[in-house]
Amino acid sequence: MPHRSILFSVIGIGILTGVFTRSVFVVAEVFIMFTAAIGFIAMLPWRWRSVRVAGLFVIAVAGGALYFVVREPAINQTTLQWYAGQTVTIHGTISAEIDRRKDHQKLVVESYSVEIGSDNYPVRGKLTAKVPLYPGYQYRDELRLRCKLERPQPIEDFAYDKYLALSGVHTVCLRPKVEVVGSNSISNVVSIIYALKDHIIVRLNELYHEPQASFMAGLLIGARRGMPDSLLEDFQRTGVTHIIAISGYNITIIASIILSATQRWIGRKRAFWLVLAALTVFAVITGAQASVVRATVMGVIVLLARQSGRLSSVGVSLILAALLMAVVQPLVLAYDAGFQLSFLATVGLVYLSPRLERSVKRIPEFFGLRETIVATVSATIMTLPLITWQFGRVSVVALAANLLILPLIPTIMGIGFLSLVASVFWWPAGFGISLVSSSMLEYVVFVTEFFSRFSFASFEVTKFSVWIVIASYAALSWFLIRTNPTQRNSHLCPPVSKKQ
Repeated sequence: MPHRSILFSVIGIGILTGVFTRSVFVVAEVFIMFTAAIGFIAMLPWRWRSVRVAGLFVIAVAGGALYFVVREPAINQTTLQWYAGQTVTIHGTISAEIDRRKDHQKLVVESYSVEIGSDNYPVRGKLTAKVPLYPGYQYRDELRLRCKLERPQPIEDFAYDKYLALSGVHTVCLRPKVEVVGSNSISNVVSIIYALKDHIIVRLNELYHEPQASFMAGLLIGARRGMPDSLLEDFQRTGVTHIIAISGYNITIIASIILSATQRWIGRKRAFWLVLAALTVFAVITGAQASVVRATVMGVIVLLARQSGRLSSVGVSLILAALLMAVVQPLVLAYDAGFQLSFLATVGLVYLSPRLERSVKRIPEFFGLRETIVATVSATIMTLPLITWQFGRVSVVALAANLLILPLIPTIMGIGFLSLVASVFWWPAGFGISLVSSSMLEYVVFVTEFFSRFSFASFEVTKFSVWIVIASYAALSWFLIRTNPTQRNSHLCPPVSKKQ
């Protein structure tokens, strides 16, 4: 690895370590400055270069922790959090896509004033409110809410407060009385996208029966409304929930499968740009939410790995992507499970896949079967310790279920999208195409329900500590280092043919 890449990696990993540590533990600013001083002392002209590198790393750790402290939101009379514990009237605007469930909907409201008695105070901050399913609300509606404000609290082992903070929400509006006082009629890009998503859901309900309609909506735009609880439970037991969730874990595997399947027909370079364009369109259609953007970034890194084949540059890209995400939202490193799974799945696809491919050379490359198996196993191995720790459940049948389902997902998404477009121009054509994807969805449901019937399909894990997770990834890191990857790997970058 070039000298500059080493320095960048040391600084980047140090900053990420500092941000992560400060987001999990309360560290005093004095201790952070003391740590930085130790780093500066180590940076003095010692004879040992490793000591100076260690000092640079320590300084970067302190810088990351200090950045987290600076980014922590201040609480004063101009912030909504200041009024937590009081029953007040809030004026604000719906600022995010409405999360509609079977019997309720969740609103995220950007507040601009708080009314207490006859006084009105300007404030800033977001709140979330759970309201009945009817009446319906629209993005950018101006609301007047009367409720008791509370700061969100952790729910058992789930850091609910940090989960909301990822979206900039720091208050919960309990038992709200909601009144629509106006609507912003000026459309922007986001409102157009949300309206398009609603139109897509309506059209899918016309083309498909349930649960295929909700299933297809989850695949195409990440919507999970209407999905039966029993089917969701089957997805969880068989370890295939990620196929209906927009996450880097899902996108990276699908991007890898599509790239492997298409590059044989149109060449590696054309396949790269085709998949990159598809990921961009997918991110835009789903509303370009923060989680979707992070997932797309990880998918793009996998594409760059396959395109360049240089593991050193890919490693730097991974660190840079994590740094950019931590700069935008420092809490993402410790509390965004989607980002963590995305990052680890990407590492598995980039670094572990080449090792595993050596063991599956006898498997035919028919329709990218070998690539699919390698990608699925690599991502599963890299994410298993984290999934076990975070969700306390291990699916024994996850690997088999994913191998039978994942290869079809890109095709189902493509045919489903084609049925939507065709139905706009000629309904019978769209409906006819939907019958093909509907039968494929039925196959996916059948496989999921089949594996979920086994009593041993999954089991609870109650004593899986964070130290076991650390030890697991230390062992995986040792394995990757000992295998001594080449600078240009044949799996990531096959020889360029004249057709390409």
